Amino acid sequence: MEKNKSFLLKLSGEILGSENEVFSPENTNALVRELASSLSNFNGRFGIVIGGGNIARGRELDVFGIPRVRADHMGMLATCINGILLAEKLKVSGIRAKVLSALSCGNFVEVYSIEKAKELLENGFVLIFVMGTGNPLFSTDTVSVLRAIELKFENVLKATKVDGVYDKDPLKFSDAKMFDKLTYEYAIKNDLKIMDREAFMLAKDYNIKIHVFNALKKGNLGKVIKGENVGTLIKNAI
Repeated sequence: MEKNKSFLLKLSGEILGSENEVFSPENTNALVRELASSLSNFNGRFGIVIGGGNIARGRELDVFGIPRVRADHMGMLATCINGILLAEKLKVSGIRAKVLSALSCGNFVEVYSIEKAKELLENGFVLIFVMGTGNPLFSTDTVSVLRAIELKFENVLKATKVDGVYDKDPLKFSDAKMFDKLTYEYAIKNDLKIMDREAFMLAKDYNIKIHVFNALKKGNLGKVIKGENVGTLIKNAI
């Protein structure tokens, strides 16, 4: 395995839950086993941005009459809860993990700063970033690219429930074709929904590579970290 590689993994909150559970022991334990296995001999820098969709998704709370900004505040708090759970599970598995929050959450987690994050990464900690950017209206997709830029991560790993990026929805169309590689120009021009446009624009401007892969398949994360051809790679030039 190549050394001095750096990856920032974007996880949805839903990966911790199930159709009937906010937190699914089965799904959460499977994720933690995958992370522990992939990182046990990893010598680079690794971070995680976790969403909160299993608890509260801001843009879906309008059915309660909650203004979007306040709904996003709820979603941000949900990421903090998920981050604490994931960190504690990783610690039990032998992975040194630390939660850093964009906003103060009392004594529950530490507040993020670039300097603190860099020091922890250099000392071998896996960092879990929560509370988004600290502001509403920004998705965790955008947060993942922003943290990658700030902390000089070379790769953003977008974990999904499908194998990669397709020309159309593979869950609806049996003839959908998956791309091995894509340029940001294509992704933006064709308004691909795998990540937000803002995330694509930032990644393009700062030359961050994005790997989209199926996080539910055992071994996939380790393969991506090792540089194997898994999922879809999005970058500035093919």
